[in-house]
Amino acid sequence: MNHRQAFGQALREIRTALQLSQDELAYRAGIDRTYVSILELGQKSPTLDVVFKIAHGLGLPPSDLLARTEAHMSYKNNAGSNTQTSP
Repeated sequence: MNHRQAFGQALREIRTALQLSQDELAYRAGIDRTYVSILELGQKSPTLDVVFKIAHGLGLPPSDLLARTEAHMSYKNNAGSNTQTSP
């Protein structure tokens, strides 16, 4: 799964868990409803500004949204080392 698909899946899961429609999230985030749909389908990558707007609309920190995205991504080992880095 690529980063666009992972973000879209994470976004949809959080939005539906909060029982928000795409329209309601779009209103809260100050973005267009069709853009929410495009993001959830993994067709586009959001800008950093949009990540912050969406997180605000969901009522959570952007880091939570990105952590959920990261959880959906699969990382492959390169020559025995994990491509993920720890902070």
